[in-house]
Amino acid sequence: MDKLLVSSVHPASAKQQLANYLQVPKPLISEIWLVTLITTQVYTLLKAAQSQILS
Repeated sequence: MDKLLVSSVHPASAKQQLANYLQVPKPLISEIWLVTLITTQVYTLLKAAQSQILS
């Protein structure tokens, strides 16, 4: 993202590139959130299983 913004000299161009950049990752944000949620649940399950095995 830094390269994208630095490479544009014209303010309107920078604004347009930023708008384009912000539009692209929206589905990605929900995917990242979903992966994080699943990972957290799996980690919690593993920790619970581990504590049962050790006890």
